[in-house]
Amino acid sequence: MQILSEAEAASYLRVPDIGSFFGQVAWRYPGVIPNYRLPKDSGKKVALARLLGNLFLDHGPFFLWVTGTGIWSSAEHLDLFDRYRLSFGEHRTVHDAPVHMLEDGDRAAAISLLCLTLFFIWDVEIIASDRSVAISVSHDEWMEVRHAEGQNALAEHFAKFLSDYESS
Repeated sequence: MQILSEAEAASYLRVPDIGSFFGQVAWRYPGVIPNYRLPKDSGKKVALARLLGNLFLDHGPFFLWVTGTGIWSSAEHLDLFDRYRLSFGEHRTVHDAPVHMLEDGDRAAAISLLCLTLFFIWDVEIIASDRSVAISVSHDEWMEVRHAEGQNALAEHFAKFLSDYESS
């Protein structure tokens, strides 16, 4: 796992800013914009983290960008997050280095990172490095899947696995 500041990520991706890497795609949604609710139960959050981490890594490297923290401060414990990242040699805070690049050898780290962001109810953007599919996770406890033009099969693959989380 590589942990990057927004500027480092933009430089690595050769884009003006990290937001443009996520935003320069003409995103499509499989049917009506699917919103999926996040589970309340911690065990189900772990299952969701495993599902997302494996789905993304099965299709190549991906980026996880923490875009919002502190909304539900009673649900987060930054020391836990900071010390987890310290185990990878990262001394900067999530505010200073919010972007995580994950590759196949990082499966355990990807799942752990997703668990923490789901437990802490953070805003997160997740995107395949080829920008074929992306997921936004909101502190309002929902997520949405979107895909690039011509990648609807991949988005439908994600949607199939996420169907248990569909909002009613």
